[in-house]
Amino acid sequence: MRKVYIESASCTTYPPQYPTLSLKSELERLSGQKFRRINRYILLGLCGVFHLDPKGIDSSSALYIGTKNGCIVETVTFLGQIYQDALLPMPFTFIASSANMASYYIANALGLKRGNYTLSHKYIPFECALDKAYWDIAEGKNNSAIVGCIDEAALPLDSFKEAVGMSDVEELVEGGCWLSLSAMAISPIAEIVDVKRFKTFNQAEAYLPNGVKIIRDDSYMEKQKGGYIGSNSGLLFVTSLQSGLDERIALVTQLGKYQFLLLMAKSFIKKHP
Repeated sequence: MRKVYIESASCTTYPPQYPTLSLKSELERLSGQKFRRINRYILLGLCGVFHLDPKGIDSSSALYIGTKNGCIVETVTFLGQIYQDALLPMPFTFIASSANMASYYIANALGLKRGNYTLSHKYIPFECALDKAYWDIAEGKNNSAIVGCIDEAALPLDSFKEAVGMSDVEELVEGGCWLSLSAMAISPIAEIVDVKRFKTFNQAEAYLPNGVKIIRDDSYMEKQKGGYIGSNSGLLFVTSLQSGLDERIALVTQLGKYQFLLLMAKSFIKKHP
């Protein structure tokens, strides 16, 4: 088993009312590239990945994207054209309704030539993507990987929050969280030092040494004043890595009815406010 390092981390979240044209301008500034005929979901993904520090990212990096709802706006439009308007869907809407289109655009923009995966999960999309990326590197299938989570909101926002079970959340954000992983330790900010499975959360918590910051999965965290549509636990995990304030961070998340994933990272930097 090889060691897996976190080279860089980024969180890019926006209010659902954030103008799409502003997102396009931000993407062009970050990437130096022009992108045509891409929807908001793809924009959110591209903006997120271009906020990552490029260290550890090269053509041999695999891409893992988690998503809870996929490109839901395009899907709603697609279904509306069929069932409400009794029309054949427009070609771009039909093609762009696939969440995999975001991974294609990201891989193409970064020149990635390895595996390209999109994983959908109702509760823990980021954690599922990170778990697969970790084991692929640890077992020698890849040397590096980009892991992210993308989700967008559909308007009207009140109806959307009710549909996804987040009607109690006052402020909702969309976008994503991203990590760059590597087996080479180029200039890492952290190392993933422990990945284990447990039958209960209490067993996972009891396994951890004192002084570890524990982040639980978002099935326990969605009912709060502000929330990310995709994976709140993933967002908090990445934010903690960015801050460098915690020397050890554990992400504990429920994979199934009787299975919990524990992933612990040791930070190499410590910043002070």
